[in-house]
Amino acid sequence: MKRFVWAFASLLSPYSAHAAYGTATLTVEFVGIAGATHPVAAVRSMPAFGFTSTTQLGACPREGGKVYFEADPADKEMLAVVLAAHAAGRPVHVYWDDTHVNSRGYCKPTTVRMN
Repeated sequence: MKRFVWAFASLLSPYSAHAAYGTATLTVEFVGIAGATHPVAAVRSMPAFGFTSTTQLGACPREGGKVYFEADPADKEMLAVVLAAHAAGRPVHVYWDDTHVNSRGYCKPTTVRMN
């Protein structure tokens, strides 16, 4: 009975056993918004960021060999930090959680700060 209760409780847990999270220092490769000229970002309705990364960040999708994030449209502060880092050529420190995704399955960074 205890084994059944433990198994049932693990199904109700909000965290997946396969979830990954962490931090990474990345270089901004592109920033796009709907209507942008970048081929990947042009079809998005949310601010989109592409970062150079040599490793896979959990289950966050990659496009063109780059880690790809989409932010909430209301998160203008995050967009400002990413744009400033991109313009200055400086890396950003990204906190990510591959269970924090939008409706299309793209990871949403939890925090981004310029290094």
